[in-house]
Amino acid sequence: MAMDSAGESSHSGGQLRKEPSQEERLEVARLHNKPAFGNSSRRAVYHPSSFEDVWSAGSRSGKICETALRQRNESAAWTHYTEAVFSKCHSKDRKPSAPPGRGAKHLLSAFESAVTGVHGERRRSWIEPLTGVARHPLWSACPDRAPDARGGFDIRSEARVAPLETKTNFESYTLKVALNFVDTLFVVIVFIFKAFLFFAGAPPSQMNYDNLRYLLLENRCGHHESEEKPKVVFFDLGCTEFAKGPCPRRVCREPWTPKFGTVKMDLSAGSAEGPSIPLFFNLYRDRCLEFDAIYAWEAKPMDAARWWAPVPDFLRPKLHFFNQRVEELSLEASMKGEAEPPSGSFLRKLLETTKEEDFVVVKIDIDGGPELEIVEAIAARPELSRLVDELFFEYHFEYDGLDFGWEKDPGAIQRGKTVDDAVGLLRRLREAGVRSHFWI
Repeated sequence: MAMDSAGESSHSGGQLRKEPSQEERLEVARLHNKPAFGNSSRRAVYHPSSFEDVWSAGSRSGKICETALRQRNESAAWTHYTEAVFSKCHSKDRKPSAPPGRGAKHLLSAFESAVTGVHGERRRSWIEPLTGVARHPLWSACPDRAPDARGGFDIRSEARVAPLETKTNFESYTLKVALNFVDTLFVVIVFIFKAFLFFAGAPPSQMNYDNLRYLLLENRCGHHESEEKPKVVFFDLGCTEFAKGPCPRRVCREPWTPKFGTVKMDLSAGSAEGPSIPLFFNLYRDRCLEFDAIYAWEAKPMDAARWWAPVPDFLRPKLHFFNQRVEELSLEASMKGEAEPPSGSFLRKLLETTKEEDFVVVKIDIDGGPELEIVEAIAARPELSRLVDELFFEYHFEYDGLDFGWEKDPGAIQRGKTVDDAVGLLRRLREAGVRSHFWI
């Protein structure tokens, strides 16, 4: 059952692939015929960086921490650029993103395409390289040290074990008190340090797992005058609430007034905490791609009046909220596209509501839902990939046995899927012309 803007109800494996050659990538782009930007017949060709190729040239399963730690210096170099671009997008003049410097250029991946109306001119659109960390590359669940002599990591060796058995009761008690004092003092120092960085405006690169400042989104600002803004459509699969309450003036941004914002949305810090609709609306509005239509799904039962209460009047005609589970056919059937999808299918809604000339953004984060059925179908079917311009996906793969957030929800994990599957899938999406990103 879905609720429209007026409140009315309506129905609505792990194997490695041989890396494709440049000629094969061109053929993929030809078959998918994906415009690099809406409202054109251009074809985008994907150019992965050597940094990204490290994650796809051989199996990284069981080597996520080893690979990430060895790339740490390079990760710091390219995220220095992405964080600067992320911050500068949130300004009133909405200028185009500055090009990357020499240090970051060879580490970033890119899409290359022709410019509409300008013969012989081509545009290179930068995008963050794919990594098996699947979040900001400077934050991870890995121990902060180099691999041992065997090339692996023993997480258990990080724990401190006090040899209290050899001590007297008094010595044991004294040692416990001392250790507790040191632990408490350390926590206080770290808290003060993080608070200082926050109020000083320093980038929170290594603070939170929900840091988005590694992302390079499409930026329409400053594009050629011959390129008109296309219709922009956003599909949010797993939107939760629209807003969590009143928004403080220091984090609210127009057109979200303090009455209609979300407390967790702080674009200057690049945080993904809180509801996603206001976050994505502002991210793309600041990049001259304001949404013209929004389709949002949430499986958890919501009170319709309470959900719609904080939605601003100007957005209500554009917003379509479906308080129901997303339903899709089996993985095989979804990838083939031969059978009729169910009425609650996102893939069906995508085909019914969008055109190739539109700019379409899709966010997929439906724990326990048909995530792979949707993403694999988009990667496999040109009639779908031609419709999607940018895609965000939290792939719940088995993260080398480490706790990476989704381990707390075993039902959400894609069993048997590794970092190789995750990077491989997003790489195939990019080769099909879709700007795919790991979501958090």
